[in-house]
Amino acid sequence: MTDVIGDGIFSILGKALLILRVQGCTLIKRSNTIMKLTERDLLLFRMLNKFRLLNSDLICFFCNFPSYHAVMLRLNALYKNGYINKYRKDIYHKYIYFLTQKGINVLYPPKKSNKSKYPVQKNPSKIVYSNIRHELIIASIVKRILELNPDCSIDDIEVDREIRPKEFIKSKKTHIPDIRIEKYRFIGEVELHYKRPSDLIKNIASNHFYYQLWIVPEGKQKLKDRIMEQSKIEMNTSINTISLDQIDTFEFDLKKMNEILINENPKLEDMMNKSKKKNKQINLFKE
Repeated sequence: MTDVIGDGIFSILGKALLILRVQGCTLIKRSNTIMKLTERDLLLFRMLNKFRLLNSDLICFFCNFPSYHAVMLRLNALYKNGYINKYRKDIYHKYIYFLTQKGINVLYPPKKSNKSKYPVQKNPSKIVYSNIRHELIIASIVKRILELNPDCSIDDIEVDREIRPKEFIKSKKTHIPDIRIEKYRFIGEVELHYKRPSDLIKNIASNHFYYQLWIVPEGKQKLKDRIMEQSKIEMNTSINTISLDQIDTFEFDLKKMNEILINENPKLEDMMNKSKKKNKQINLFKE
């Protein structure tokens, strides 16, 4: 009789979230009802769209949740309603969260995708599990920058997922930095692996006229030395390196770094204007 009643309820309510205890077992069905989304939910979707993935601590910061308990309640609700997905390597790691197609459709309604005010792409980012650490480090650096620079907003900061569509149009060979803040002429690069000198110089040269901060794993002094060695070859930029374990203590003073860039390159403005003029001529020639 209990089974008949249970089946009847499921047939009436479809995919509504129900918990029925049948002979000591718990039956759970995911909700398909319309969930009322809040402004904070939209902000959360924007942040997941921006960074590809985030853990609960970073979401709590970027979305201004009042407490860790509050963020976990909301993440679980959004997960159960199919807006986000989650993954963790094992029980010793925190879950990371990312958008599903349903979540993307909130930012980019299918019939109005061309009119969306949100940047980046219209499909869920492909999660490369070997890159999870890299993505979380980038988000952690952005968090630190925002904490130490009250004049800088999240919208002032671009990450590679936002930069790529713009730069790819200009040149397929352009190196895309991990973090760019145009307002302060700042570039942040998270380099976890050794690169050939030729690749390093190309990457450094691709970001002319910026203060470049390279973040490398602790203990990889050779990588630091190689970056600084190649930076001497490339002119018109200022470069510094720090280790991953210095992120929480490094003073990400954007104004100070911008001043260093200008002082070390007194003709920076003229060189930038010449470079823009040259690129404009090249683009006209291509057309």
